[in-house]
Amino acid sequence: MWRYLVDTNVVSQATKLQPDAQVAEWFTSVSTEECCLSIIAIGEIQRGIALLNAKGATAKAQRLTTWLVKLQEDYAGRILDITASVMTSWAYLPGRRVDFDSLIAATAAAHNLTVVTGNDADFAHTEVPTLNPFNVMPNL
Repeated sequence: MWRYLVDTNVVSQATKLQPDAQVAEWFTSVSTEECCLSIIAIGEIQRGIALLNAKGATAKAQRLTTWLVKLQEDYAGRILDITASVMTSWAYLPGRRVDFDSLIAATAAAHNLTVVTGNDADFAHTEVPTLNPFNVMPNL
């Protein structure tokens, strides 16, 4: 059963030379089957790769491309698209922000998920539940 929609800044910790220890601990405390990604996260990662290529950082871009392919394989069936029900949830979110975070929040709302993010403030206006694994974790 899905419980969490993992934001880009959390899932991308796997690409760091020294990933945040609390984020790593959180990932080991939950089943991978409880976690989903938004197609927005996939797009944000692809955009980062495109920007690296444009700057000539092709080796890093290739490393991230390889990681992204594996990430998509690992999350097969758990990458959530922007659907009509997501857009309906988005239409009724509090606030007037129109950005990727509001679409991620709407995806979480449509699927009754908690957004796992290091940027809780970006989701505060949405009233969607968030969990920040960069903070000290309570016992789950």
